[in-house]
Amino acid sequence: MSRKIFIHLTIRLNKNFRTTLSLESLADHVGLSPAYLSRFFKKYIGINFSGYMDMLRLDAAYTLVTTTKEPILQIADNCGFANYPIFVKKFQKIYGSTPLKLRQRNLGANNQDKNLDKSAINAL
Repeated sequence: MSRKIFIHLTIRLNKNFRTTLSLESLADHVGLSPAYLSRFFKKYIGINFSGYMDMLRLDAAYTLVTTTKEPILQIADNCGFANYPIFVKKFQKIYGSTPLKLRQRNLGANNQDKNLDKSAINAL
């Protein structure tokens, strides 16, 4: 894969990570097979496609959780996570804290978010 295609892919992913973007649609967009693109991600980026997308989404969510009072459920949705309990689980795995606990340490609790972490974890 050429450097030009790699740059194009990363720009596209960084702009569109909030949407439902599949490996297949991305591969089709650049004229590669999904299998080849998948191997490329693993070999050159060190993680698979879905892991890379999670990284982009979680990074954006972390920034919003720690710098805004936007409801955490809305942050999850706006960052491309359709399933709130999965978002909380992935967030906690990467950052060692649920989004609500992190926000409480950084900004103080937002009343709309009080029971979301507990219900999300219980839903798993």
